[in-house]
Amino acid sequence: MAMTRKDVIRVVEENVEAMRTAMRLDDWVIRFEEGRLDSLDGSIARACCNVDASYRELVVTFDAEACADKDEQALLDTIRHELLHAIIGSFYIYRTTAVDGLDASLKRVLDTVFSHAQEHVIGSIERMLDVGLKMNATKMSKLGKKRLGMKVW
Repeated sequence: MAMTRKDVIRVVEENVEAMRTAMRLDDWVIRFEEGRLDSLDGSIARACCNVDASYRELVVTFDAEACADKDEQALLDTIRHELLHAIIGSFYIYRTTAVDGLDASLKRVLDTVFSHAQEHVIGSIERMLDVGLKMNATKMSKLGKKRLGMKVW
């Protein structure tokens, strides 16, 4: 069932800290911000993130309107997906240092390869969690809430 913009914000606020705790990202500064996202290829972008692994900072921008057409489980999957970018954060250091001194065309090539590779790795982690460990995003959030001492319904 589709959600309203307010529902999307509520689900994000109610689950981010719990998922962060379940993923053991306590040493990361993580901020979720709402903003309009436009993709270059015309697809719907629901969320994106900026990772600064040197300082263990992750800023996730989510488009509440684009997320509203999904159900709560799909939104939790999106939150978990964006948080997984912190798990592979060390690769972002490689990304930023490997392109130093390269011309613009080579930078674009490496950026394309990096983007594909990181999304592939995150997809593999998601499949491992969902299928291999039976730990979908809802269960992950509940685990984090239990660790935080929050009520779990």
